[in-house]
Amino acid sequence: MHLWITKESGTPSSQKVPGGEQGTYSYWDPENWEKSRKEITVLYTDLEEKSIPVFAPGQTLQMSQTQPSIQSQQQQQQQQQQQVIAAGGRAGSFQGMGMAAM
Repeated sequence: MHLWITKESGTPSSQKVPGGEQGTYSYWDPENWEKSRKEITVLYTDLEEKSIPVFAPGQTLQMSQTQPSIQSQQQQQQQQQQQVIAAGGRAGSFQGMGMAAM
């Protein structure tokens, strides 16, 4: 069985026992879909070795760009303005007209 446990802060420190530690740990309970606490004995031999540190140097989370960056948006706006100027200012000539004029 795989279980992610963490030591609970603000509780008495765990006590060393032969081959492990006994103390209060938090864990995720998938059956009740909640974080729970339990007094347990953790044996070092039962723990799985981590092959890669959780926060290894050089490994960072990258946000994917679903929207253009601010610089990209500014470049697009400048291009649109240049197109309007090149078109003799015709773009946007319908602004301010009421529905009756259409």
